[in-house]
Amino acid sequence: MKKGNNRKLIIIGVLLIAAVALVLSGVPKKMLSMAHRSLLARGIITPNQVDVPAEESNEKEIADFSLELRDTHGNLVSLSDYKGKVIFINVWASWCPPCIAEMPGIDALHKKLTGNDVEMLMVSVDKDFERAKEFVERKGYGFNIYTVEGELPGFYEAKTLPTTFVIDADGNLAYKTRKMYDYNSEEFLDFLLSLR
Repeated sequence: MKKGNNRKLIIIGVLLIAAVALVLSGVPKKMLSMAHRSLLARGIITPNQVDVPAEESNEKEIADFSLELRDTHGNLVSLSDYKGKVIFINVWASWCPPCIAEMPGIDALHKKLTGNDVEMLMVSVDKDFERAKEFVERKGYGFNIYTVEGELPGFYEAKTLPTTFVIDADGNLAYKTRKMYDYNSEEFLDFLLSLR
């Protein structure tokens, strides 16, 4: 009877050690990101777009331009520096599988927007900004990333990650979603360019 109990304890111990090793290796996060990316590619996950008031309505939601960010070189950037441009803001974290899943599409969109009057601000909410920088460098993404300087204004509160905002050239909120989305589409590119 004692040998059977010891064997069970050993098996449970080995399984616990294996589970901890698997979690620490980051494999589950990678698997979850791959699953999310697959759902995006098949169109199973779609954006949750905020209703934008009709043109004839004067009740448009004005963006908060008090947001201040710090880039990877330590330079302070204010959202007000980009007034008059279309601004794509994505709030993300390197530990967030849905955020990681949508990154290839965002990078592809960034490449298509080169030379256009659209500013892409990838805002990391990682507690350790160095970790976010290492993640982007390791993946070879071409977009710049930022961290919030001070407090994130309530307008940009991200209750879930990723959260994306698009501000039109007139300073109005044109798009907001609290879901991941495949931004590498002609429809989304045309939408952004129509906001100039």
